[in-house]
Amino acid sequence: MEQKQLNIDFNAVAEIGRVGARRAAAFIAMGQKAWADETITSVTVETPFLVKLLPDPMPAELAKEVRILLITMELSGSVIFHRELISCRLAGENSSIP
Repeated sequence: MEQKQLNIDFNAVAEIGRVGARRAAAFIAMGQKAWADETITSVTVETPFLVKLLPDPMPAELAKEVRILLITMELSGSVIFHRELISCRLAGENSSIP
């Protein structure tokens, strides 16, 4: 059987983690601004074509529900991200990941 060698650039892996952390932080920060702004009544996405999934403007109760869903998505996403980051960090203690 032919032996194969696996080369892992741990610095590149660590940089991917750092970029991911910065992107996650930016995404959460933008989400915080959105869910804190109670004046938002539209979630229309501007594209070359229009598909309406929600009324525009949204009724106050629906806008509140959308903000709550956004908070839930942001928080659950950050929990999953942090769990993965901790797993990578723990793996790094046994390797050369900085």
